[in-house]
Amino acid sequence: MGDQSKTYESVPLTSGQVSSWLLFHGCPPQSSGVMRAARWIFPHGVHEERVREAVQHVVERHEVLRTTVAEDANGVLEQRIHLLRPVEIDYCERGDVTEDNIREVTRELLAQPIDVMEEWPARWLVGRLASGNLFLILTAHHFALGGRGVRVIREELTQVMDNLASGHPGKAGLPVCVNPRDLVADELSVKGERARERAREHTREILRSIPSTPFPMDAGGSVDDVRPGRGRLIAGELYSPSLKGSLERLSERWSLPVSAIALAALSVALGGMIPERNALAWQIYSDRAGTGRQNAAGFEPFISLVSGAGLPDADDLRTAARTMWNRILKTLRHRSCGEDVIAEETFHVSRERRVKVHCPFGFNYVDFGGSYATWYEDESAESGASAVGTETIGVEEWDGTPGSFFNCFVVRLPEATKISLYLHEDMLGDNSVDDLLRYIADMITAWSPPPGSDPPSPLPVRAVQPDKGWECLPGGRWVNPRAVGVALNSLTGVEDARAEVVDDGKGAMLVASVRTTDGSLRPDDLRRACLGLLDTPGFAVPDSIEIRVEVSSLPAEPAPTARALDALTAAVRRVVPSGDLDVRESYFAAGGRLSYVPALLYRLKESGWEGLAWEELCSHRPLTEVAGAMYRR
Repeated sequence: MGDQSKTYESVPLTSGQVSSWLLFHGCPPQSSGVMRAARWIFPHGVHEERVREAVQHVVERHEVLRTTVAEDANGVLEQRIHLLRPVEIDYCERGDVTEDNIREVTRELLAQPIDVMEEWPARWLVGRLASGNLFLILTAHHFALGGRGVRVIREELTQVMDNLASGHPGKAGLPVCVNPRDLVADELSVKGERARERAREHTREILRSIPSTPFPMDAGGSVDDVRPGRGRLIAGELYSPSLKGSLERLSERWSLPVSAIALAALSVALGGMIPERNALAWQIYSDRAGTGRQNAAGFEPFISLVSGAGLPDADDLRTAARTMWNRILKTLRHRSCGEDVIAEETFHVSRERRVKVHCPFGFNYVDFGGSYATWYEDESAESGASAVGTETIGVEEWDGTPGSFFNCFVVRLPEATKISLYLHEDMLGDNSVDDLLRYIADMITAWSPPPGSDPPSPLPVRAVQPDKGWECLPGGRWVNPRAVGVALNSLTGVEDARAEVVDDGKGAMLVASVRTTDGSLRPDDLRRACLGLLDTPGFAVPDSIEIRVEVSSLPAEPAPTARALDALTAAVRRVVPSGDLDVRESYFAAGGRLSYVPALLYRLKESGWEGLAWEELCSHRPLTEVAGAMYRR
């Protein structure tokens, strides 16, 4: 018998919640994207109590809106789904809120972070506009609601309000709700494990075919001529009624989905920009909770990785779209539960190939479809949505972005197609986002021009160049010899190291020269140690290592503090009870899983240790080296 006094039910985190947690780990609570918002404006005659009743219905349906996070008995983070109680809804006392400044009120609420370790992840605010209309604002933590989840809540609350206004039961006509416990049951089932195993094989095959790629952002401060910091997030949005018509005509003519055509055009455009077109990779996911379900409020990415190698150029968009659609179908057959497969397979494949696999591009297709509900204001209007029938391109910038990514959202509105790109400022080189969007639109339009339109004139696209010092080795291995030398210098026993690319007539090869005072050091020992450096930007395992043994008075490089290593070892051993733990191995090699990482980071932080990023923990570096990044608060 369970504890009848408990007011919550313990459920493991879903893979989507783990991904969401890690995405914003270490970011300030006010960072862009950590919080989500939705708002509704109701007619003057709607009573406040009816709104409160509608909110209660929605929170009763969606357990994720009353879920907190805590440690279980084994030190692993779990979600705690709390029993339903009357939902707290604050009342806005301001009397100057209007349709024009309600966005400012929403931004103020978004700046007030929610601690999901202490409180429910959603807050509600109701009030009256100066016009007398009633408004409702929801702010929620990204851990609970992704973009799809916010949309579901907006639509459902709207429908509940309609039901109550017409005298029907509040939840009448709503589809079956998918809650976190349902997702966890699917993931932990035998069927879920089989799906992950198929996805591992599929992902491994793809990763083996993708070369490492020297995008400027990949060099992240490994050499001193690269500026540090995460830089800015650039967002570009194309709103085009004419493009909607062109895509639909092509879709009907070619019997291919709009998604495949749009992604093929983007892949072709990027293929002419990056140094190695077969380095293109894309991920397709939806933050809808579960696959094949029409309704859910959780954040549950469905992610699969697909290579963009071998796509034809813009002269054969139809073949490129057909190829893209075949790959989409394949990835749908081999889908997995969450990101753990990709993260862990990237680790294993990198070690097998002895070169880091960079997969920085993600194309995310989301078909919202349908029409807008009548009682909420769509957030896409934030960017100044243009009048119906007008084609526009808008660009925005934000500082301090979490992580590095290139996302493309293709949204099919009733009256237009909207293509949105979100990317790091360095990922396009000298190309502008609006030029890239125009280039994609022109390419599609050229294949199916609107009646009576003039032939489009595609804009030239300037290729993204590798950073200074990067060179390409056989097999698609991009390397920065200077970064290799710096990385080798960090190994125990190495006093000095240099690396260069030479051509002996049989092809280019990476040659390293190492000076050491350790006479027992062998090239094979160094090559093994190099496997722990694969995640270093610009690094590749040298093809040849020359060792020079010299007597030196230089002091040995200090090892990580014993206290930091002890704290890390204790935290890892608690969630990975694998018997003897070899701290000379990396986290994954020691038996760690991506799903345990949030608990490790949380436990270290609670015990006063800072500085460890989840990317470092999930790298090829041994735990002894990872501990060197930790420091006491």
